[in-house]
Amino acid sequence: MERLLAEADSMNRHYVAFTTDTALQRAVRLADRHGSNHDRVRARYLLGCAYRDMGEAPQALDCYHQAIDLADTTRADCDYLLLSKIHGQAGDLFQRQGLSRNAINEYRLGEKLAWHAKDTLTAILIHGQIGNSYFDMYDYDSVLVVSYQTRNLLLSRGDTLRGNTFLAHPISVHLAREEYSKAKPLLYLYQHKSEVADTCLNDPNYKMLYNYMGCYALGTEDYGTASRLFHQLSREDEAYLKLCGYLGLYNLYKRQGLTDSCFIFGDKYISLNDSVIRQWEQGHVQNVQGLYNYQRHRQQAEQKALEANALRYWLISVTAVLAIVVLFSISFFFLYRLYVRARMAAARNAYIMAMVEYLRLKSIILSLPTQNAYLLENLTQASTNAGRQEGTGFLGSERQIASVAPYS
Repeated sequence: MERLLAEADSMNRHYVAFTTDTALQRAVRLADRHGSNHDRVRARYLLGCAYRDMGEAPQALDCYHQAIDLADTTRADCDYLLLSKIHGQAGDLFQRQGLSRNAINEYRLGEKLAWHAKDTLTAILIHGQIGNSYFDMYDYDSVLVVSYQTRNLLLSRGDTLRGNTFLAHPISVHLAREEYSKAKPLLYLYQHKSEVADTCLNDPNYKMLYNYMGCYALGTEDYGTASRLFHQLSREDEAYLKLCGYLGLYNLYKRQGLTDSCFIFGDKYISLNDSVIRQWEQGHVQNVQGLYNYQRHRQQAEQKALEANALRYWLISVTAVLAIVVLFSISFFFLYRLYVRARMAAARNAYIMAMVEYLRLKSIILSLPTQNAYLLENLTQASTNAGRQEGTGFLGSERQIASVAPYS
């Protein structure tokens, strides 16, 4: 698992596009079974990056949100920098889908987490991405505020080249507002003291500089320079650069009053723009279809989860009822056993008392012959004594009578 995550992380850091999600799905399963909470978050983030490179934006966003939900920000070992990157990636996906407001929300969360992780550079760069979203929303005042804030923060760190790179949107805004005096110094910095100056001349970012310089030349009535730059853009392979060239030439010839040339490049601009719009609509339809499939898949997954939860609740309820029945049965058994024991103890005590009484009566009965003999002997003795006493009394009476007789 760790090897799979390390390889995927290395590919992602070196901008090697993922072409399959098989290995990362296996890494997610291994992380769920054997990994830590950080491993589970990391695995889902990298799986989201794979879906991002494969053009599966809904699945990528789902993986990012799963990773965010799994992260425990209350733990001391929480990887806030990784969470910041996840929010930044989610913001980029929303931005590509044209959901600028959602992108801004993700960027702000990513910036906040980067500050919390004490990664100043990442926080500043994510803050700069918010300017792109405002630019797509045509909120030019916010674009200027965010872009200048980002540039000043980078300049305070001594990162001049990267800071001046964020002047691209302010240049566009000032040119659109025909504020050429403000655009001129920014153009110089962007051309000579930014990362654009270090890029290849064939890089699309560098060639966008031709559009800025052409618009400035057109606004300041330097038509020769404007014509050269716009013609150069019109010969590029990139559709967006070609559109900029056609539009610039249309505006140039319109100012010069060259109706035929104005009509030619206007027609080219409209045709190419329609083609680009059709491609964008096809891509948008595919995104919608992918989103629908994703939502459908997610609904099915949620339905299965609900069914699984219902089954789990039913099993829990049945288990609880069975536990109550078993507990009641055990309690009844023990209570009945105590009752039987009490009855047996009472019966045993009654038996013992009855036996004691029986033995007492038996001893009394067994002692009756002896008592009878004793009483009979006493009675006989008493009778004998009584007889003797009666004889003595009769003779005394006779003597008394004899002594009295002569006097009669």
